[in-house]
Amino acid sequence: MSTVKEVTERYSKGTVIRVEGPVTIKVISGKLMGVGIEFGESSTVVIPYARSYGFKVLTSSEVRFIVGPGGSVSVVPPESEVVDFWYSALSTLFTRYTRGRFLIIGATDSGKSTVTAWLTNLALSKGLTTAIVDGDVGQNDVAIPTTLALALPREPKLSIREYEPYDLYFIGHVAPASLIPKYVRGLRALLEECDELGLDVVVVNTDGWVEGRSAINFKVKIVEATKPSAVIIMERRVGELQELVSEVQKLCSEVYRLPSPPSARIRTRSDRRKHRENMYARYFSKAKTIALKATTLDIVYGSKLLSTVPVNSKLPEVRKVLRGKVLYVGISRDGKYGVVVLDKTHRVNTSAVAHVLGVEEVHIFTRGQERGLLVGLLEDEDRYIGVGIIDGIDYRNLVLRIRARLHREKPIRGIDVGFIRLSESFDEIEKSNTYLL
Repeated sequence: MSTVKEVTERYSKGTVIRVEGPVTIKVISGKLMGVGIEFGESSTVVIPYARSYGFKVLTSSEVRFIVGPGGSVSVVPPESEVVDFWYSALSTLFTRYTRGRFLIIGATDSGKSTVTAWLTNLALSKGLTTAIVDGDVGQNDVAIPTTLALALPREPKLSIREYEPYDLYFIGHVAPASLIPKYVRGLRALLEECDELGLDVVVVNTDGWVEGRSAINFKVKIVEATKPSAVIIMERRVGELQELVSEVQKLCSEVYRLPSPPSARIRTRSDRRKHRENMYARYFSKAKTIALKATTLDIVYGSKLLSTVPVNSKLPEVRKVLRGKVLYVGISRDGKYGVVVLDKTHRVNTSAVAHVLGVEEVHIFTRGQERGLLVGLLEDEDRYIGVGIIDGIDYRNLVLRIRARLHREKPIRGIDVGFIRLSESFDEIEKSNTYLL
């Protein structure tokens, strides 16, 4: 039995509606406004699962709703929604600025992504060339988690996840705390690209880590890197982020504090995990399999194994010491450590292997340990052209088989191995703060 229901409602001017997906909205007559977009007669709006939006009725309207499992539509008191307040506050920015960077900060589920879409839509409606830099590495809507992403919107959208990535910067983890210098470097790189493109407006979204001194220090670094014209801080309750606001005001005189939607849905850990899986699946649906010979790469980040040079002459001695099937033996370019790849896991006397190789330490890996690892692919030392998943390695020739989505037709000169491993269904089955390969 289907749990989808269809209802048609009539609304008077000024009515505020809260819609929680999955719901499809069809405007039969009249006009609604949501996320800075006006939806007139014959418009269709799709609200996906776990997303909710407020809409204001601009003229008397008749609207049909197709409500899926878990979805809902309700009329709410105007004072319980933020449509008017947001519209007024955000529109004010464009009476003061026709160019600039706008930085959005707030906790998880505070409305950051929605405000990013609002600002983008308002800028586009005024004919301003606009970019979005999605800096939420954990719940990235433009590209995939583990990245900072740049989009170049050409038309208004209800959600920033409807835009395709124009460029990205691979961080390699969904938690920025462990890679702050790299995050800041990546943010600056994407902002510099926006400058090169000569855009009028850049809207920068950020992650939801805002609690504690470390989080505040991180957000201060983001403000310093962004040099925004204005900062918008989302608060779920009055004064929630006062300490953060005080620090930001030392760096930027234009700070706007916006309330989060009171009835906004708070996503569970499971919801957020499912969102990441969906974004991985969407991104890699356009991937192609490529082969990369590790020894031809000029740049290697995040990997002990791929930073070595094969020493096949040592294979017989290492096999004799280990008394097992050894697939690969390599020594780092600086000669400090060695790497051995085994066919199967077993106990290893690393001191004996180190003696054979003449190195200080030895790292042991097993065939298959490479599978599912996320990697960034580079065209130069600090410019990524795509992201991939390692499917396997031919250890005889040290050739990697990677499912990759590339954003430019450029030679791949480097690889950056991340700290996340995905299953075939794009579930995050391993997260680490140390090298996985």
